[in-house]
Amino acid sequence: MPKTGSQYNDRLARADGRVCGYCGQPIPAGQAVMALIPDSSAMAPQDAIMDGQRLVTACGNEHVSALGADGRRAWVEEQRWFGRLCRASVEPRMRNATLSELGEQARMSERQVAAALDWNAHGEAARAVLAGGQPLPTGP
Repeated sequence: MPKTGSQYNDRLARADGRVCGYCGQPIPAGQAVMALIPDSSAMAPQDAIMDGQRLVTACGNEHVSALGADGRRAWVEEQRWFGRLCRASVEPRMRNATLSELGEQARMSERQVAAALDWNAHGEAARAVLAGGQPLPTGP
């Protein structure tokens, strides 16, 4: 039976072009099916148009479809917004920026910034600082 929920990214980690990202079975040469699927944790360092998409490899169309369905079920918009804040934070001119300025740089509304920060604060691995070193608010 395929994994679901929090194990979704574990399956994606195995999708290296030689095993199916869904069932983990080896894929015979020439039979791999590749597709972009939704993944709110996927951030493209230089090309924001690719945010929220991950390239996967599967052993057939049925498993590609299942990976896509898993991605849609696991989607968390606030996670993607937090990734956008992280990307904005590493730009050299944003090193000392406020969270509001980072939100503007990431083309996010104040509501989106607040939701992204709330998502981070209540997550299993909450960050205390953004990727660029900017401290995040702590506590309520």
